[in-house]
Amino acid sequence: MRKKMLSKRLGIISVSVLMVLSFGAAYGENPESAEPIKIGALLDFTGVVADLGPRFEAGIKLRLEEANYEVAGRPIQLLLEDGGTDVNISLDKAKKLIERDKVTVMIGPLMGGIQLGLAPYLAEQRVLNFSLINIEFPILEKHNNWIGYPGSTYSAYRTMGYYAYDELGYRTMMTSGSDYAAGYSYLGGVADAFKEGGGKIVDQQWVPLGTLDFNPYLVATKNADAVAIFFASAGAVGRYVTQHRGLGVKVPVIVTDISTGLEEDTLQELGDKVVGMKGVDNYCWTLNTPMNKKFVAAFEAKYGRKPGGAELNAYVDTSIILAGLEATGGDASFDKLRPAILGLQIETPQGPTSFTSSGHAVVNRYIFEVKYINGRYVLDPIKMYPNQVDPRD
Repeated sequence: MRKKMLSKRLGIISVSVLMVLSFGAAYGENPESAEPIKIGALLDFTGVVADLGPRFEAGIKLRLEEANYEVAGRPIQLLLEDGGTDVNISLDKAKKLIERDKVTVMIGPLMGGIQLGLAPYLAEQRVLNFSLINIEFPILEKHNNWIGYPGSTYSAYRTMGYYAYDELGYRTMMTSGSDYAAGYSYLGGVADAFKEGGGKIVDQQWVPLGTLDFNPYLVATKNADAVAIFFASAGAVGRYVTQHRGLGVKVPVIVTDISTGLEEDTLQELGDKVVGMKGVDNYCWTLNTPMNKKFVAAFEAKYGRKPGGAELNAYVDTSIILAGLEATGGDASFDKLRPAILGLQIETPQGPTSFTSSGHAVVNRYIFEVKYINGRYVLDPIKMYPNQVDPRD
């Protein structure tokens, strides 16, 4: 009799425990589900690329607002820090975000040299990191905690090398770019692709970051069919192009990051001086797809201007994070979130996006030409190279 009563009581207790557990789960009493997912953003609001920090911030915040700062039933908290375009400052701010603020996902840093400097620490902390405008491929090779969107620095603009040789008929080229890690990779990819077709690189100039006067470099421009440029900020691209036109240099300019380099204000200011200029990028607001039109309309409604490549990249980085968290049911742990993201195939305003096993994004790259259409100077997409990825991946 005692055994039957004990068994009955244990049964009641078991049912009660299950009911409590079910009730707690249904009403969000699971401590993990109640805690916010903390996303860190290490951007540059000071230093030589300070103009890009607010642009990245705008893209991130628009996407989080669209999601009501929530994913899979969990609130999202965004924590911003200024890396100051400096590796030591960026490392200190990364430590604050990770060790004090306890972020589990981080967007940035931007600059290739700073990425390389922070990579060992970030890998040790097992925090998932997202590049903002491409990533140094050796980081993806050595560490498994990065998502390289929209790709690697070396792969980003190789299509311009192919286009210059195959479509424009150029046979000689020189390059001029910012003297830092990403500058070498970006223009190295263009130069290698151009040489693969049979072209010849006649000279490569390396310009210190923060340079205002490009005249000494422009007067040294070699006799070539074109000069391909990459500079770390939109201001530098605008100054180079303005001074190039002012000196009357005849060698055509190819702008490798044309959407970011010739942003809207610069494009309208230069106007006729750049009509016909061609370049490559992964995005411009002029892409004619329903998803991009919706993104552009939302961005204009919030900020009163057109989005550029920087805003789009940050928006897509955030979209990828949200899609990954939806796939994990809100689990932001490294071991769950990274595999979920690598398995994604998502549509973005830039086009379809997927990932290699190393974390390298597979995206479309576009050739743009500056045109005057309907009273406005715009970047018109004239050719698409689909599903681009680093040849080493």
